[in-house]
Amino acid sequence: MTTYDPKTFGAAADGVADDTAAILTAVYANFPNPTTVLFTNGIYHINGNLPISEHCTLQFDGGTLSLGDNATVSFSMKQDIDVSWFGANGLLQTMTGSINAESNVLSGIGYNSVFVGSSVAIEGAGDGGGLLVARVLQNVANATLILDKDAVAGVTNANVYKADDVAFRDAMRCHPGNDRFYHVTVPRGLYGFVSGVAIPNRTAVFGAGREQSYLSQYNGVWDDDNGAAIFTCYGGGEHIKDLMFVPQATGAAINHEPVSNDSLIESCWFAAGGTNNAAMLGGVCQNLTVTNCVFEQADYAIEAASNYLSISNCIFFDIGKSCIFSPDGGNRWGLNIYNCFFEVVHPKLDSVAIDIKNYRNVVVDSQFLQVVAATSKYSTGIKLDNCQAVDLRVVMRDFADTALLVGDGSDATTTGNIRNGLVVTDGGRVRLSSMTLARDTDGQFFNCLSGEIKFNDCELVYEE
Repeated sequence: MTTYDPKTFGAAADGVADDTAAILTAVYANFPNPTTVLFTNGIYHINGNLPISEHCTLQFDGGTLSLGDNATVSFSMKQDIDVSWFGANGLLQTMTGSINAESNVLSGIGYNSVFVGSSVAIEGAGDGGGLLVARVLQNVANATLILDKDAVAGVTNANVYKADDVAFRDAMRCHPGNDRFYHVTVPRGLYGFVSGVAIPNRTAVFGAGREQSYLSQYNGVWDDDNGAAIFTCYGGGEHIKDLMFVPQATGAAINHEPVSNDSLIESCWFAAGGTNNAAMLGGVCQNLTVTNCVFEQADYAIEAASNYLSISNCIFFDIGKSCIFSPDGGNRWGLNIYNCFFEVVHPKLDSVAIDIKNYRNVVVDSQFLQVVAATSKYSTGIKLDNCQAVDLRVVMRDFADTALLVGDGSDATTTGNIRNGLVVTDGGRVRLSSMTLARDTDGQFFNCLSGEIKFNDCELVYEE
């Protein structure tokens, strides 16, 4: 296999000049024979049309790519795309600095891990005092960064953040735009985000492991122009695996647009750092599968608004209000919650572990909630509103109010073990079969306020 360096064909690799033509020449210098294009030290700026076909392999030895506004890049190589090619180095960093009169020079202390080709976000240095995101062209003596964008001069003691979302967006922009599956890898590291990244259709984003590749928002620093979530899936067929997401109070981890069907979220860890945010927003889409994931430290974990949503083999702990919840409005089909475990340490008042509205064909087959803090319990375990054809196979215990609340015309069949309460209201119907209902001194077996309860081979147990 022949190897070519774009610099041989005139690439400046300075992050400013357009190197598209030089890279294109290197790519097709030996076409259709197999070719390797080697990017040595520098920033290769692409601002034109750059199709790369299957005959080519890219190799990086100190070089990175940057995409201009006019870049149209199509990577059809057989190899995986790595976000490090675009300047993401997996070193989460918060610094301070000041912009001098030259306006594109950032001076400060502690820039030793800011690499040429990576991006930074500077508070107050953009137009109107907003956030400025710029790529680093030079790092002089680990104390001065030369940027590719002009900033507002005279900004002192500004907060500076590593902005890896720029590299992630550039990687996604190289999708070939056809039905081919596109695979992006995220090496081990800590990646900082100041804005969201759109994940195209049929794109796989794989980390090195859910305790190896961390994707984190900076608390209180967020540009909503690219959405409120770290990842937004919008085309369908996305596969996200082996990543840890740490969204802060400003947003969520993953959101799905209505057209994002047939997506798979697998073996990820969602460790929300804020409150009142979902670790993952389902969106109104079709055939969303969430499996082998961990959710912790959020008020809400999963928003269930999809048709045919499957949640399996997941663990939920330290969730404040709802582990799985449905927003108001809409009629939905198909919700399967299988082999999940819910353990909550400090739930909040009036919380509902699973709050499901307007679903038909629901199956919940899981080991349910054990509350660690005896003085702080979930108010309700499962709450059903306007749900039909519900099959509950559950073990539920230790709720402050009631384990199962069936209302608003919902129709459910239940087996398993319920401790401290079944309440039926607003015309709900429940059939209990081969199960145990238990209560302690403060609990109740059941309470039918308005609706119907049918028993078949059930046992009532009083626990001291």
